[in-house]
Amino acid sequence: MTSETTDATIIPEQLALISKQLADIEMPAEPDWMPVYLVIGVLFLITLLATALQLHHRRRQLGPGQAANTAQQYALSRLAELEASWRSEQCDPQTLGFRLATTLRMGLKLNRLTPEPPATLALNEKDKKEWQQLYQHLYRLRYQATADTQLIDQALFDQVRHYINLAPPSASC
Repeated sequence: MTSETTDATIIPEQLALISKQLADIEMPAEPDWMPVYLVIGVLFLITLLATALQLHHRRRQLGPGQAANTAQQYALSRLAELEASWRSEQCDPQTLGFRLATTLRMGLKLNRLTPEPPATLALNEKDKKEWQQLYQHLYRLRYQATADTQLIDQALFDQVRHYINLAPPSASC
């Protein structure tokens, strides 16, 4: 006997009888989701509060002058790494030129280096000329077909360090 024959053989009286028997059955109540929503909301608020406390604690630990200038600190530490790799001759001149330019740009929070010094440094005429010479020096290192190792000396690292240290501390962290 297939399901098609059983459906066809049910007569309306039998269907009415089955419906009367099922009428007594009550459907269960819908689940109450309010406690679940409440727990999710409380967990979200706890997470938000913990994040705010962690950020506040980190700022307090660093102090007022240190939190604002992490880009400058990172650039100075990166410059020390580059200087060490130059001394141990682990880096070719062209790569070193690119990395020095990037470190200087990051330490000064610039989008790109230009021959004109950034206005935030407030340089005098002598320093502006030195900036332009540094820019040309880095440009030659990066874009000359064969960068000469004689273009790199301790004075180059000192100049980059000088300009990174001249960067004013920013108020944003």
